[in-house]
Amino acid sequence: MLIGEFFRATGWVIATTGYARGHVLGYGIIEAIWAFVFVLFSLFLLSQGHGAEGVGIAYMLAHVSYAATWLWYARYREIFRASRKTVVLWVVGLGVVVLASAATWNVSFPGALALVLTGTACAAFCYGLSTKFERRELAGLIRRLLRRPVDMRRKRTLISIEPVPSSAKVAPSDS
Repeated sequence: MLIGEFFRATGWVIATTGYARGHVLGYGIIEAIWAFVFVLFSLFLLSQGHGAEGVGIAYMLAHVSYAATWLWYARYREIFRASRKTVVLWVVGLGVVVLASAATWNVSFPGALALVLTGTACAAFCYGLSTKFERRELAGLIRRLLRRPVDMRRKRTLISIEPVPSSAKVAPSDS
């Protein structure tokens, strides 16, 4: 399912661009193709005895075909052109998703190693997607969080309150 979701998001990004540029007929046709492919693959895999896992595989295959169809249409109609950095990040993101799916395919709850590796890969992917400004802001946020003292008994961050200067104090009202 996770791989299917990745391809669904990929297709939607391109579909939104096409729809925004007025390719409504293409959008409708490709959506109809997706529905047909999903039903066809689901029925085929269910008839082969794959059950719910077969529907998940059909979902993934339908979204792979959806994204591939949108990529072809976008290239044919010159709607969308990806830069080299976008393609590299997309491939790395796909790798992260495939590894996370492989690590948790037959597991009800993933082990610590799978979680650490997936988390690290996701963090590296997000770092690659971010701009210099976003990375600088994130580094500043992490530095500020690490500077705050922590009360280990309560495991809460202590907030130091600066005393108000005497010139800023307000006289009590008589009401």
